[in-house]
Amino acid sequence: AAPSLQRLSDDTVEYRLFPPLPEQPAADGLQDILSGYIESYLSAISHHVVEYIWHRETFNLSPSIGGSLNDVSLPPHIYGRTHFGDNIEDEWFIVFLLFSLSRTFQGLVISVQDNDGEFLLIESSSDLPKWMDATTCENRVYLYGGNLHVIPYPRSPAELTCLPYGVPDLADAVNAVREFSTETRVASKIESHVLERIQGYPMRIRSDQHVTQCRIPAKLA
Repeated sequence: AAPSLQRLSDDTVEYRLFPPLPEQPAADGLQDILSGYIESYLSAISHHVVEYIWHRETFNLSPSIGGSLNDVSLPPHIYGRTHFGDNIEDEWFIVFLLFSLSRTFQGLVISVQDNDGEFLLIESSSDLPKWMDATTCENRVYLYGGNLHVIPYPRSPAELTCLPYGVPDLADAVNAVREFSTETRVASKIESHVLERIQGYPMRIRSDQHVTQCRIPAKLA
């Protein structure tokens, strides 16, 4: 199960994938469904990952049927966490992989944070509206359909039926993104800051690799 942590350790990125699931499935059947999704997701990105050299830990996915986060119950989902150490590019490569998965698989909603919190918003801070920052958007920032989404606060009583107020329950937030994606998708100028950080992948995988010669004693050759 996914851990319940209030703060990630330094140089660590955490990601939760919420695929579409049947209502009230049996626990053993749910495990099989999530494992099947994991197999599909890893297969879809395998051609990117196979050539990538990770600094410390690799991209990884595991099923999470229950658990809690900051004393809030978590819906069934797929969980991953990677300690990237000194190589910040590992974190942005993971963002690229998650964008790719959200674009490929219909209905898949993804959240991703690091020890700074909603780092995708931090990257876009220069163009965010006044209400939107990493401290006001807990459980509101997601990837969906290959785009960045932030669930806005309701501006009228009528919007309370579709947009949650305060810190939304994760299940409600995921449903809001799926059902009201037009309202939750951020402006292109906000999204562009994130896309610039992952621009060039997957071709950058080879360009970022370095080759060197190593001389060894003839006895070891």
